[in-house]
Amino acid sequence: PDWKSRNDDPKESLFYLLKTYTKNCLDAVEESGKTPVIRGFVWHQGESDSGDNKYDTYLKTLTDDFREEFKDYAPNGEGENIAFIDCTIFDSSGQSECNKGKLRFANESEDDLNFCIDASSTGLNLQRGNDAQGGYNTWHYNTKDEFILGQAYANVIIENDLLNL
Repeated sequence: PDWKSRNDDPKESLFYLLKTYTKNCLDAVEESGKTPVIRGFVWHQGESDSGDNKYDTYLKTLTDDFREEFKDYAPNGEGENIAFIDCTIFDSSGQSECNKGKLRFANESEDDLNFCIDASSTGLNLQRGNDAQGGYNTWHYNTKDEFILGQAYANVIIENDLLNL
């Protein structure tokens, strides 16, 4: 599915799947008698459209749509209080349009709740997997570096006090 599509066909819209999954999780929390709050979401995507120089524009639309869709679950009921955490994809040169767009979106945004972890050779220097060596495959981070990325996501949350928005 295309993450830029906003139609309600799960075969065509990754946003629809994200929205549906999130609503199902919120419903489950409410059914357990608790009140859910969305403080942020983690997004990791970009392989199929890594050459698109409008990637930051698409990210802005995605975050605006997600924040609007779930504003009732945001701190103080305001969608702009939902953080957005992204990460660059594997790119040995660090120069893919997707990665430049992701970093530009996080660094040049007026919104101080947009973050992007630089996993390229100039950042965390995460490496691709190798099926023979226990990695997911040759286009995704290897198992060890997936754990490092998870810790990097956690560090963004902790260092920016996102649990207390």
